Amino acid sequence: VILALVAVVTLSMVWLTPRADLVAALVADNRVVLLKFIFTVGVVAGALPIVRDLSVPGRRLGRGSILAGVPFVVIIALALHELSAFPIYEWSRHVDHASCLECLWLMPALALPAFVILTIAVRRLAPTNLIHTGAYVGLISGGVGGIGYALHCHDDSLAFVAVAYTLAISEMTILGALMGPRIL
Repeated sequence: VILALVAVVTLSMVWLTPRADLVAALVADNRVVLLKFIFTVGVVAGALPIVRDLSVPGRRLGRGSILAGVPFVVIIALALHELSAFPIYEWSRHVDHASCLECLWLMPALALPAFVILTIAVRRLAPTNLIHTGAYVGLISGGVGGIGYALHCHDDSLAFVAVAYTLAISEMTILGALMGPRIL
């Protein structure tokens, strides 16, 4: 995961360039910028023990698999709280459609190196449930891609993070589930 994170952050810094006000936004008490990183790191941290368990024959998914969903529940709850200050007909203004589309292809593009690195690592172990293992490898990859994308992302709305980041991470999860049986 560390190697995947280094690869994705390096790719993000070179390809997308970080937002110019990143440090200022973090220092200036912009909680959304910080929450982007907390959310994506939470996704990775929640899925990592599950991939470890799925990579060892005979281990079953326990209640710990519920932890992988916690970051999503929290970010959606925070976004709904943020949106509750506005009438429903204004909610769509808080998710910039152009930024959302950009996120939906850039985040998975950043996540692909992580997916390859993690797939190679997991393949050397002995996963038996290839669909689930692939899905969780995709989930971790999506989270790592989200960390790289958060360095670049200028949209500081919790609704945007809840919608766009969740959809982009889901793309990688679905890709992992589909590709797992073939590549693991």
